[in-house]
Amino acid sequence: MLRFALILAATSSLLYRADAFTPTADQKLCAELPANADVVAACTRIIEATNSSTLDRAVSHTFRADAARADGNTAAAIADYNQALALMPTLVRALSGRGIAYRNAQKYDLSLHDFDQAIAIEPNNAGLYKFARRQLPDEWR
Repeated sequence: MLRFALILAATSSLLYRADAFTPTADQKLCAELPANADVVAACTRIIEATNSSTLDRAVSHTFRADAARADGNTAAAIADYNQALALMPTLVRALSGRGIAYRNAQKYDLSLHDFDQAIAIEPNNAGLYKFARRQLPDEWR
């Protein structure tokens, strides 16, 4: 199943029924890995479309941020994660992605804050605990 559909299904059980969701061509492309210029352009089209839902825009900001982070553009990644979280403050994927970006920028207090928020939302998500302390200096563990 596509990343986009999974995130939408996982984060929006009240907004969508997972079995009724059919992603658009741009949603399919925006969710592709590895990200490239076409993927980023598809995410941008969703973000800028006037008929995109809040959830669609938040998820697209998250995927575009993932692409920026993978390219080493931490500032752009954090900006897009911020936009996603402004739209949906409880989007765990955006919180954890921003936490990783903050860690990459050596902003460990902000990184841990984001992971703490994500863990509060999804306390049974073992991956969040793993990434929360991964690659931190000893004094931050």
